[in-house]
Amino acid sequence: MLQGSDTNNKVFGTASATAVLDFKNLTGGGSGTVTITGGEGLFTGATGILDFSEQDIINPDPNAISLRGKALVSGSIQAVPEPGTGTGTLVGMGVIGAGFLLRRCHRKSTV
Repeated sequence: MLQGSDTNNKVFGTASATAVLDFKNLTGGGSGTVTITGGEGLFTGATGILDFSEQDIINPDPNAISLRGKALVSGSIQAVPEPGTGTGTLVGMGVIGAGFLLRRCHRKSTV
């Protein structure tokens, strides 16, 4: 799950990645792909693929083992429109079109 701080926008997916840690030089790196399978907030129903790579520095303190680094992400996410968004527009256009046709038929019958 990817999530920004202080937000309800979340992206869900599965990752396929490889990583290499070099404890002698206290560095690490990895790369892979995240396949987006959905989300919450702005990303509800999202799909897509993200490629990522990162370079890290390993903290040598045995009481606070951690990695700090930078990750680069590229790719695209497509949002699925909410159900009903396009349906209302189509129904509205259909009602307007039917109104024009009824008006036209009504004019012919009164002439």
